[in-house]
Amino acid sequence: MEDLRAKDQLWAQSPAGDMVRDVIRTLQESDPEVPSSIQSLQPELKRVDSDPSMPTGVANGITGDPEQRQSSSQIAQPGGFRRQYLVHRRRGGFGRHRSYPPLVEKITDPFLYTRFQLMADDEADSDEADEESLSPESDRGRRRRSARGRGVRPLQPLPPELEGYVELAESAEAEKGKRANTRQTVITILKSFVCSAFLFLPRGFYNGGLLFSLLTMACSWIFSVHCMIRLIKCARPGRESYGDIGEAALGVVGRVFVEISVVVSQMGFSTVLIILFCTTVQDFLNTIGRCDPSYYVGLGMLVALQFPLQAPMAWVRRIKYFGPAMLAADFFLVFGMLIIFGFVIGRLSAFGVRPVHLINTKSWPLFVGTAVYMWEGVGLILPIRSSMKEHLKPKFPMILFFSLLGVLVVYSLFCSFSYLAYGSDIRDVITVNLPNTPAVYAVQIMMALAVFLTTPLQLFPAAKIVEHWLFGIGGRVTLLRKWKKNLVRTVMIAICLAVGYYGRPELDNFVALVGAVCCVPLIFIYPCLFHLILERQTVSLVGSATDLFMVILGFVMMGFTAWQAIATWHPTGNFSRCSEMFDVPHATS
Repeated sequence: MEDLRAKDQLWAQSPAGDMVRDVIRTLQESDPEVPSSIQSLQPELKRVDSDPSMPTGVANGITGDPEQRQSSSQIAQPGGFRRQYLVHRRRGGFGRHRSYPPLVEKITDPFLYTRFQLMADDEADSDEADEESLSPESDRGRRRRSARGRGVRPLQPLPPELEGYVELAESAEAEKGKRANTRQTVITILKSFVCSAFLFLPRGFYNGGLLFSLLTMACSWIFSVHCMIRLIKCARPGRESYGDIGEAALGVVGRVFVEISVVVSQMGFSTVLIILFCTTVQDFLNTIGRCDPSYYVGLGMLVALQFPLQAPMAWVRRIKYFGPAMLAADFFLVFGMLIIFGFVIGRLSAFGVRPVHLINTKSWPLFVGTAVYMWEGVGLILPIRSSMKEHLKPKFPMILFFSLLGVLVVYSLFCSFSYLAYGSDIRDVITVNLPNTPAVYAVQIMMALAVFLTTPLQLFPAAKIVEHWLFGIGGRVTLLRKWKKNLVRTVMIAICLAVGYYGRPELDNFVALVGAVCCVPLIFIYPCLFHLILERQTVSLVGSATDLFMVILGFVMMGFTAWQAIATWHPTGNFSRCSEMFDVPHATS
């Protein structure tokens, strides 16, 4: 044994041992059961400057002279290959490829990593992922091509003690880099729930009345946070996704119901975004045209123009490619919201408070569905928790509580002030109430771009689920298979555009219908039902009664709000500042 350890020590100090020293160190820190023979391979070495005599510019890789390279004799010296690698890496010759600037990746990665299970298995079960990983432009393909180009031979087999540990250490290190801290988790929650809903929520306050709307939003927040925490308590290693929890509770039927709800809800959200885009663009074009009927732009034309733009964006297979688009959309939404709030405060200062209803007895049921729609990001709760550092996961319920409380305060203040500023004259989309100024034009353009860039991402989870239904997971990668999937996504975009065309004239009712049918099951019914089944051995009698109450309340809310939204469906055309001047049918305005 002593002889073997001596050989191991000699091997560890060789260039081959230097290549796996970081792997051994990682294993020692993360796996207490690493064999002692592996632990003995870690010598006490101290890193020194590779070549002090090397010119500073070359050593740091900042020289611009491509001909200033090490000679073959210099490379042959101990550590020569390491120096050559560092120089070329600084120059961009070797190293990890970045699709986007580091700032973009740093901001968008924590959000995209959690976006409806953006996890390893979501990308690995895609046939496009397998082919892309071997393509010339992939990281693995670049490494293989670079190795072949430099004439590098495959490494010799590692000692038996290290077999199976290298890939585990590499994957663990990559996973560790994606884990989110508290600040990143809060930002991700805010980005998941602060969305384009603020464009139509002020009109919802008119439907419900000021007092009723504030109370309803507060109750919706309390119930939603309670149900989300119930869902979190159902999560276990091996069942950390919504579908896994549904399958554990009700079998395959539970997973199917969850997936159907996700597909319907995401398509509903995408349709609302399409309506907001059409409304904002139509109002912008009609406004700069001075409401001249000769320059009128109809809804049908806007829908037709969206189709050739949205369909190719829906074909994107990798959600990480939406990073720059999401960064731009988030910036436009936040900046636009601040500008709109500034106009609202300015109107209140200039004209005072308009008469408002405390409770609107004619249309208050519509706001129930609208208040539930506000928590559309419920599907991201489990992925956000999974992306956190392990020692922070027990704190996630408290982080979620205060983060959503902040969302509630922001929405309540924005919608209350907007309703007080415009009263009964408030339109379906708040941008229509803004004055005719260049600053408003900029806000309208930003809002239109934000909702346009967000639509493909909203549809992405639904498309993945439908593809799994139709094509399964894996399979042979063929061009025909890819175009079949493209056709499926194109059909889904066409359905959303068609529904948006007919649902736009009554946006209030449509949002209430989406909130009742799509959001209530995912927010209220499923979490408490699954918790009641999976945690029945540990939950108290009061807890079981609370779960049962929330399930019943969810069904009542879903049925009542959906019925009211359909029964009161009557297109009003209250969506454009030029509506009164155009004598056109509401359904096609």
